[in-house]
Formats: sequence, C-alpha cells, structure tokens
Amino acid sequence: MNVRFCSSCRSLILSDFRYCPYCGAAVSRGPTLAEALTAPFERIGADAGPEPVNRCQAMAESSIFAKAEASLDRLEADMDLILQELEKQGRPSS
Repeated sequence: MNVRFCSSCRSLILSDFRYCPYCGAAVSRGPTLAEALTAPFERIGADAGPEPVNRCQAMAESSIFAKAEASLDRLEADMDLILQELEKQGRPSS
C-alpha cells in the first residue's frame, strides 16, 4: 500500500488519491511515508559526525536507553546476590 502525506493538511492518505478525503484539497506531490520517515534519521546521522561502524549501537550507547540498561544490569546483579544468599540460608527463592 503506497501512502503519502497531504501537502495541505499533512494527513496520511493513499498515494492514488487526487483529493484529500480530510481537507478536500487537490493532492500535489507531498512526501511519501518512507520519505517522511527517512529525513529525520538522516539528520540525526549527519549530526553524529563520522559514520560509526554500528550506527544503532553508537546511538544506543549515547541515549537514555543505555543508562536504563546499565541500571537494569545493576539491579539484576543485586537480585542474583539476594537469591544466592537466600539459597545459602535454605530459603526458597520464590
């Protein structure tokens, strides 16, 4: 299914439409969905400097997700220590 954005109201419409079903404007060549989604990611890549070997990994390492992952790793390590201590005491771990 080919879709694009209405050049007038920016609604997502089928690319075969001659008129926008939302605003009624004649549809001129607006960006396709792929074009609209590609441009922001290209700008992010341009701001990042030289092309990293693994762009996804480089972006993740500098993001909030990397911080969250580190926090989860610490929590998991703490949980392992707690479970080991419970096993030493003969208590069930669940």
